[in-house]
Amino acid sequence: MKKFLLVACTTILALGGLAQTPSSCTPSAALLAAYHNDARDLAVGRMYAIGSPDTSLVWIPSIHSDSILRGIAAIANTGSALQADSVFDAYCIHTYPNGFIQNSLEVVVDTSYAWARQWEAGHNVTGNAELEQFTARYGFVLSGWESAMNIAVINTDSALNSTAFADSLNLFAGVLAVYPNNPHVGTNGWMVYRHGALDTFTFTYGWGDCMSGCISQKTWVYTVDGSCNVQLLSVTASVADGYSVPPYCNVLGLGSVAPREYADAQFTPNPAYGKVRIDWRQSGTIIFCITNLTGEQVGAGVVQAGASIDLTALPAGAYIATLTDAGGATTHKRLVKL
Repeated sequence: MKKFLLVACTTILALGGLAQTPSSCTPSAALLAAYHNDARDLAVGRMYAIGSPDTSLVWIPSIHSDSILRGIAAIANTGSALQADSVFDAYCIHTYPNGFIQNSLEVVVDTSYAWARQWEAGHNVTGNAELEQFTARYGFVLSGWESAMNIAVINTDSALNSTAFADSLNLFAGVLAVYPNNPHVGTNGWMVYRHGALDTFTFTYGWGDCMSGCISQKTWVYTVDGSCNVQLLSVTASVADGYSVPPYCNVLGLGSVAPREYADAQFTPNPAYGKVRIDWRQSGTIIFCITNLTGEQVGAGVVQAGASIDLTALPAGAYIATLTDAGGATTHKRLVKL
């Protein structure tokens, strides 16, 4: 496992986030197709967080997921104005299937039961009519067997409250334990919190050694109120091992934003003794953040494209400069101070 010091420098944008942007809470067909399971997944988390009695239900009541869908629809419908093109189209940020919904479960069974030996033999039909009726109701079928520990792996295409399903499955004689079987290691995800009349949505894309938790991340934070007004509160980017090319799935068809993310920048001169000019094809305001190679922030500020920043106070050495423009385009360049 790689070990890195997470860079402390974080670029923070409040781009339009201090003003509400009116939007629509009606999800498009494309959004529903791509994100309905994400909304259900977060709905289950909210159900448990508020102690809802609906946590005992396997099917997830739409009343819980619909409010979350309204929020993500409001964000998505702002398009490129509030960087929804980055969140939904370039970075394709999903929480499903890494959250509460589990489409694959490991069932530890007692093979002294005849029906369990049918699973062991690879047969979906077990002879236990009640068990078969229960699993079929939710679309679960046998997909594998792990002989070392007598574990049956069952899968479903349905979005369910898998904890409630597991609780019920545990009541069958011969079932010893039920665990999620999730081989996915999430490099991205999102969360939603209710604060009074506001829902706060946090979308995070991570990269770099994600087996141990993603050493670099980019995060967008939005709020949505009851009238479908959206605020982009901040965009943050921490950098530890270079910059990740997003998968760019274009779910909503909002247009290509990938080229903006990698717009090249030049520092002139570089290496430099004192002042250095930022030449970038992006115009307008630029937020810059400078770190040394150990991850310590040594400089930050806001300038206009084509302006200069003063490096006089910095010790000689190599640095990483992170530049972010008003549209969210971000680039990282090596900078040498003589």
